[in-house]
Amino acid sequence: MSILSILAALYWDSEMFRHSSRTRRELETPRDYKAEVFNSLKTPKKNFVTQGSLMNAQRIVQLLIKYGPIIDPKEYKAIYDCLVGGDPKKRTLRSLITNINVRYVKANREKKHDKK
Repeated sequence: MSILSILAALYWDSEMFRHSSRTRRELETPRDYKAEVFNSLKTPKKNFVTQGSLMNAQRIVQLLIKYGPIIDPKEYKAIYDCLVGGDPKKRTLRSLITNINVRYVKANREKKHDKK
């Protein structure tokens, strides 16, 4: 048995593999992912040791500066997962930006139609 298969067997239902079964979700207490994100970004050199994870943290900071007021709790969870699990090809980051923009446009369209 290889070391990777042992790791997968031990941590399959964890943040490492971004999986969460219903049992695990029921056992866990709710977390404030917004606070978790900001706590981990307070000291990036301590929390992110590799160059790739530091760059990922910098991209997340830029995302928070640009979209911070309109990010909802579900998106903060995705941002936290991106920080913990890594995002070398920026796929998660791009999907987050797209989701935020789409939600923002839909909300503005609804407001515009309500005014008429």
